[in-house]
Amino acid sequence: MLQVAVRPQNMETFREAVARFGARATEDIRSAIVIVQATTVEVARSGAPRFTGGLANSIVSVPPVVRLVSGVGAVESVSGVVQTGVAYALPAEEGRKPGKWPPYQPIRRWVDLMLKRGRFSEGGAKYSAGRRGSKKRAKHDALVERLTFLVRRKIGRKGTDGKKFMEAAARHAAIELPRVVAAMVRRWTLS
Repeated sequence: MLQVAVRPQNMETFREAVARFGARATEDIRSAIVIVQATTVEVARSGAPRFTGGLANSIVSVPPVVRLVSGVGAVESVSGVVQTGVAYALPAEEGRKPGKWPPYQPIRRWVDLMLKRGRFSEGGAKYSAGRRGSKKRAKHDALVERLTFLVRRKIGRKGTDGKKFMEAAARHAAIELPRVVAAMVRRWTLS
């Protein structure tokens, strides 16, 4: 599972705000985290590879958690998480070093999908795999096998570049949350 934590960087400042402004501060900061989580999800989704949309659509936010110091009731921490649980999220994020071929089945599914979407078609013609058992289908399956071999070999030799979509989301959250919290603190001091 790949995730980004959305939480105040300086917990001391946060604790002072909670001590000064009470439960209102806790709820407002929880709201700020929800707002920042939503924009962080959008940043991560916009940077994620879009071959099928499965990775981008799997990026979600988990509701913020407020942890209290037991017996005292003071806030220890507050944080939210933006995460994705698809198996290929980490290789898409960080890339893959050359040397070892990737697994067969995910590459085969990807090649088949790209053929059906016309990404590998010749002359821009609409591609059809044909019915099961047909000569056209047998030709399609042979093409998928050849292309799967070639793609796996290239990835094995050259590796892949990471897209760093979750890293960009983490940078966004680190910049955005302090800005939103600072605006809330200004609003609290004015009221």
